[in-house]
Amino acid sequence: QEKLFDEKRHDLQAYEAQLSPDGKWLASCAGQWRYDTTSHPKETMGRVSLVNLNVRQQDYYIDEIEDEVRGIDFCPSNPEQIVVGDLQGTVRIWDVEQRRTIVQTVGKDGIRSVRYSPDGEVIAIGTRAGVEFRDAESLDLLASYGENSFSVDVAISPDSKLLAWARGYRIDLLRTGWPESPELTLWKTLEGEPVSNVEFLPDGKTLATTNSNGSVTLWNLESGRDVVSVSAHGSSYATGLAASRDGNILVSSGADNSIRIWRASK
Repeated sequence: QEKLFDEKRHDLQAYEAQLSPDGKWLASCAGQWRYDTTSHPKETMGRVSLVNLNVRQQDYYIDEIEDEVRGIDFCPSNPEQIVVGDLQGTVRIWDVEQRRTIVQTVGKDGIRSVRYSPDGEVIAIGTRAGVEFRDAESLDLLASYGENSFSVDVAISPDSKLLAWARGYRIDLLRTGWPESPELTLWKTLEGEPVSNVEFLPDGKTLATTNSNGSVTLWNLESGRDVVSVSAHGSSYATGLAASRDGNILVSSGADNSIRIWRASK
């Protein structure tokens, strides 16, 4: 394996990294509590780093963010746009080339995850008070679900008909009604170990998850049962999950400081 990029981009805790669809930009987000002399949280700060992998001189930060950033995602249909969500509940669409906010809005606070639909038309947002479904151009709220339910991660199926909402020991599978009449309604619930990440495979019939005990699991969505589960990172927390475009390869990362590559057997 050849190391293509290795540089410290944040003096804060890094939460997520994303690569643009054209492979040109690498984005990462970070945040951190600042403490006063009594060791109590005083304020938070957030940052998004953008690195042009073709021309390194064009690296820069989005500095106008006032709180921790836990969620970022590139638009699949426009690699020059990225959605950014922070703990204050601010969601913004950022133009990477022009270095400016295109549109922003404030929704429910405590954003933990933001995800574009595969067609780039809608955005799912997981907050500490439920999940939101927003128009990707205007950021208008199309639908919401759940009250006072802490989100861990969200994902949208390849046809945008299902939204996976991970929260604690359960994953709610919500029908979106998209595009005819956007409305989030519960279809079924998957229960197991505390979930840390969710990812739909391209077949739209399988959901991959990681959890706090370090396992990677594949779920059959129709039956609601797990079809295979492996201990990926021992007893360490699984921190990240990604799938190849054909759904045959999974990549997981863990608190054991390892990244593991798996062949998905469904």
